[in-house]
Amino acid sequence: MTNKLLFILIFSGSFLSVTAQDNHKVRLAKSVYKGNDFSEIREYSYDSNGRIKKMVLSQNGKIHLTSTGFVFNQDGLLTSYLNTYNLNISPQKISISYDAQKRISSFEVSKTQQHTIVKAGVFYYHGDTVKFVHPQNLMQPVIYIFNSDSNIVQKKGLGGPGVAFTNRYPKYDNSKNPLLLLGGYMDIDKMPLSLHNSLEDDYVDIYTINRKIEYQQVLVSQYKPGGAKIPAQYKNGLPVKATETSFDKAYNKVMPVATITYQYITL
Repeated sequence: MTNKLLFILIFSGSFLSVTAQDNHKVRLAKSVYKGNDFSEIREYSYDSNGRIKKMVLSQNGKIHLTSTGFVFNQDGLLTSYLNTYNLNISPQKISISYDAQKRISSFEVSKTQQHTIVKAGVFYYHGDTVKFVHPQNLMQPVIYIFNSDSNIVQKKGLGGPGVAFTNRYPKYDNSKNPLLLLGGYMDIDKMPLSLHNSLEDDYVDIYTINRKIEYQQVLVSQYKPGGAKIPAQYKNGLPVKATETSFDKAYNKVMPVATITYQYITL
């Protein structure tokens, strides 16, 4: 599987079975983000085939939006869904298109009541590079560069002074990113996902976020052949908690940024 194909499988949400338990459908049921002055909870539910059927997003204790009406094509790729907001915002339909290689080629966000387009994007592929262009903001295309392990190593925003930026992602572990287990869900406001868990995000010339990840402990062996008991041996399972910190130059010390916890369900 090439990086560019993996990108679209992840970004479209059709990467359904990369789990710690190959004989079960393991899905992300809930993620909780707690920052210094902001919290966000995402709760997911699925059908019997393991495909997403509902997502509820709450911010600072209040429901912000609900995603429903997920539609998949014959290849199992997500083609549309509906966002309903708990504020004075019109419902929005997200429509997704694919090329002949089943990679996402474009998406469109439209208001269902006024039938007007509010956001759109087009993707271009070249080797391990994916270029995203917002047709309504052609001055700032964004390029994602992947490495051979299908992890993003660099994100570049192109444009003039004050617009251009470069973010680097230099460190990853070997465990699967929990957001891959979303059963078809694609959030077009989020950046593409890497296959593994990022341990460091370097926002060039601004700050670096370091991420410590805790995992489920899966029992591997407790007995030798013949029944002799030995100390229990474990391996890392799925991520259960990520703690983010950043070094504050003004205070000359490490400062907390956020914690993210994950809960899973086996269908």
